Amino acid sequence: MASANTTSNNNDSECVLCPGNHNRNRPSFCQCKHCSIPLCLDCMKEHHEELLQDVAEMSHRYNELQELLQTKQIMIVDETAKSIENVNRYFDVYIEELRDIRQKIIVNMEKSKQDARVRKETCNA
Repeated sequence: MASANTTSNNNDSECVLCPGNHNRNRPSFCQCKHCSIPLCLDCMKEHHEELLQDVAEMSHRYNELQELLQTKQIMIVDETAKSIENVNRYFDVYIEELRDIRQKIIVNMEKSKQDARVRKETCNA
């Protein structure tokens, strides 16, 4: 934050902001501790208000980013849980399909074995 540091040495220098902002030349009254620039009292007040506004804007933006980050974290957690659920469901379906195919193969092998036994008995009789 900006704050005044009054010294007798500052009276020798001019306000840095007066020529550009107000088209005037004034002696500096204080120095901004934040920016280390010499300022007159009017410019110091304006500068202080600008700094407060900048801090408020940064604080607002920080809060917006925090909310966005929290929303994204919740979204990641939710999407991860959904993805795990989908993977588990698909694996369960595929495992059940594999069990069905295994059972059909075993039934076909048993049927082929039975057919071979019947043919052998038919040929031996």
